[in-house]
Amino acid sequence: MSESLHLSSLAARIDSLEAQATRLRADASRFKLAATVACAALVGVTAIGAIAKTAAPFAVTDSAGRTRVRLDAGGLHVLDPNGKERIMVGFNANGQPVVHLNDKTGLTRESMYLTPTQVPGLQQYDAKSNTRATYDLDSKGAEIEFKGPEGGDRYYAIGSDLPHVVFGDAARPQRAYLGLTTAGDGLLRMYNKDAKEVMSIEGQANIPFIRMSEGGTERLYLGVTTQNYGLLTLDDTAGQDQVELQGGASPFVRLTDGSHQARAYMGIYDDGTSGVTIWGADGTSTYKAP
Repeated sequence: MSESLHLSSLAARIDSLEAQATRLRADASRFKLAATVACAALVGVTAIGAIAKTAAPFAVTDSAGRTRVRLDAGGLHVLDPNGKERIMVGFNANGQPVVHLNDKTGLTRESMYLTPTQVPGLQQYDAKSNTRATYDLDSKGAEIEFKGPEGGDRYYAIGSDLPHVVFGDAARPQRAYLGLTTAGDGLLRMYNKDAKEVMSIEGQANIPFIRMSEGGTERLYLGVTTQNYGLLTLDDTAGQDQVELQGGASPFVRLTDGSHQARAYMGIYDDGTSGVTIWGADGTSTYKAP
């Protein structure tokens, strides 16, 4: 056998041994990982078994001996260095899962939960434990609600098939509304402190309009009539028209006094002629042209 052949055979054997060593190292790594997982699982099962067999909680302490994590029948509790519970994962009074986040005094400031109807929700609380914000998702859609410190509604929004936003103050839950009506039309409406409408803008399909009111009584209307005419009216405190401007086939301007008596008319009459008429307080015509 020649020297070159011997060296070639030796090199091949060395390559084979290196490949086997690589496989052994990979197998050893996998076995080490498997052993680690198995040990962790064994420790977990042992701990769970110990907890299941005893009523004592399972606690994790820090280097100073302070309990930082406690697991008991009520849930998982995470504590800060001062011993205040800052996080709790468990079940609420309704038997539903909940996560509480607490401030440094131990007071719950935010909760994430499921309701008995399995609606996911999140609530935020102020320093007096008043609910100030709620977020949830039910069959109607996503909802957001903000409250004042006295518990009155300040803001409410829902992303349903009829989405809308409602604004309120300390006295009234609804001072402004922006959204869609049940007919699917756009609507903006505002109310005074006595819950009386003061302004409404509606984008109805055939009769869009703007309406301004005082104490619930209409004082101004600008929009389209059911006959598809443009219309502007200015009303008195009783809601009676005093100024009326109408477009359409027979456009006109009409003025009325406080007794609801027509006093002036300028425009096109029903017979197609145009002209001006002025009446006295008793309804007698005092001027007409032509």
